[in-house]
Amino acid sequence: MTAVTAPVDPGWLGALAGTLDAILVQSSNDGDSGAALFVGFLIGLYLVYDGFGKWKTKRLIQDTPTEKVRSMAVGRTELAGVARSDGETIEAPFTDEECLYVDWEIEEWRKDPDEADHEWQTIASGTRTVPFDLDDGTGEVLVRAREGNATFEISDENQTRFTTDRSESPPAEVREFIERHDRNDDGTSVFGDASDGLGDLIDGDAIGYSNRRRRYTQRVLPDESEVYVLGSAVPRETGGGMETGQADLLEMTRDELDKFLVSDRTEEELERYYGKRGPLQIVGGIGLSAVCLALLLGSF
Repeated sequence: MTAVTAPVDPGWLGALAGTLDAILVQSSNDGDSGAALFVGFLIGLYLVYDGFGKWKTKRLIQDTPTEKVRSMAVGRTELAGVARSDGETIEAPFTDEECLYVDWEIEEWRKDPDEADHEWQTIASGTRTVPFDLDDGTGEVLVRAREGNATFEISDENQTRFTTDRSESPPAEVREFIERHDRNDDGTSVFGDASDGLGDLIDGDAIGYSNRRRRYTQRVLPDESEVYVLGSAVPRETGGGMETGQADLLEMTRDELDKFLVSDRTEEELERYYGKRGPLQIVGGIGLSAVCLALLLGSF
């Protein structure tokens, strides 16, 4: 068994090259090569669209000034400080730590039914987050991040991956998680008191054990970790109704238009990440779409 705290990233360009190679192989072996090329063309367009989104996020981070909790006002803002539990934490599935956000995935090395090669296939996954307080030394504000309304960018330092070979047992924490998951239909004990039921935590059926190779990956935002938040400060609903104008009565969330980003990276690291990844995706997507379109037109 091997375990790493920073999963090895094969590189975005390498993944794109692999996608193009798979499309070309399928188009040469498949009778309906036009369908594979058309799918590749659409994937390229999506990469261009997503790349522009990343570039816009980079510019948004640059153009939004960092405020202090004590003097923050209603509207778009960015904050940096320490993330602390607001009374609720999540038990990380594959390690012994309490966190405020987790997404996890279990993969098996299986044969692709459409190809002769093997590939990693996801057999189970889940995401969970709870609201937390951000403390920047001048005050605290509630960050109401929920599944679907926030983008979490987790650094390699808070990613963990265990890889087990054929018939090898996973670590004790992983075994305990699998047994608790498969034993509890409603999922109430899988993530401790923070669980709202299995439907919010996992896609798929019982996990069990296997004699195939497996990868167990988790990304977490630990309690008491440094955090960067870009979002909207809105009035916090209290027992007395909606109040405005006081920082201690505001909360960070996402409205219908604004970006809501939560990360354990610094502002400078996020600028570099989005500033590099966005243009790469745009160039790669244009290249993929161009190659697929040229081959598609050439087949007629």
